[in-house]
Amino acid sequence: MSYQIIKNLRTEDGKIKCEMCSNNVSPKSYTTWEREDTDETRDMVRGFLRDRVWQPQHANAFIQGLGVYRYFDGTPTPWGVKRTAKGCGYWQENGAYQKEYDELWTKLVPGIGDAETTNGELLRTSAKLYHDYFNNGNMNAQDREYYDEDDEDAYETRVSEYYQQCLNFLRNTCKQDYELQGLLQRVEEIILECCGGKNDPDDEHTYDLMVDHVIYWVLTHDDTPANPFAKIKH
Repeated sequence: MSYQIIKNLRTEDGKIKCEMCSNNVSPKSYTTWEREDTDETRDMVRGFLRDRVWQPQHANAFIQGLGVYRYFDGTPTPWGVKRTAKGCGYWQENGAYQKEYDELWTKLVPGIGDAETTNGELLRTSAKLYHDYFNNGNMNAQDREYYDEDDEDAYETRVSEYYQQCLNFLRNTCKQDYELQGLLQRVEEIILECCGGKNDPDDEHTYDLMVDHVIYWVLTHDDTPANPFAKIKH
């Protein structure tokens, strides 16, 4: 049996490119495949990726949102994530997973206190980050340390302890979603940059994409009781 091993799938210069080789080639010799980045090409790539082996260690170079659902070892991938369109969002109650989000929130997140399951905690902690940005302009998420009491602009910013714990919990729980890892890094940067000002549309979209990925993770992973040592305290 011959099949192709795929790595380094990416977009570059308006093209979809990847390196691939056959499993019966020794020594392994990869060739580069490329096509124009069109909807038709993406549909074709979805098809051949479902039938071939690809290397999860290269997932952080893969095309975002392409729609492939599992690694060759059966682990769900972030490729099938629906993406909230710019101008829409969970704050406006029209996010890409709004129906699923509302149902999962009712089922998994208590009215007060910690969630009892890991998936519930994922929803709750991502909502904490999301709400503080949209409702408070990160006034709670950002801490400032002033080093000159006579100069109101002489300070350093950092993420407050509680919200840093929220970020860490999401990162540690969803390690295999490489796009979410990048989004969480950007959320941390936004917290450090933005405090009480007018929201930026690109930053708003980052938060909505973060929620998209969290919901997709919850939908594609079995739930487990929350580790009491990993729970994020109010």
